[in-house]
Amino acid sequence: MLHDTCSKLDSIITDSENYQLLVIMLKDQTTMDEKIQMITDGAYYEQAKY
Repeated sequence: MLHDTCSKLDSIITDSENYQLLVIMLKDQTTMDEKIQMITDGAYYEQAKY
């Protein structure tokens, strides 16, 4: 059970890093950029709490 949770956290962190790369690549697409930024901000906020 704990291992599954850790795996999910790892994939969330990896996804947030991928989203940050997308943010850089998609700067022109403002709406997509805003959505991704909210996702990464949320993910980094979650990480900061630990």
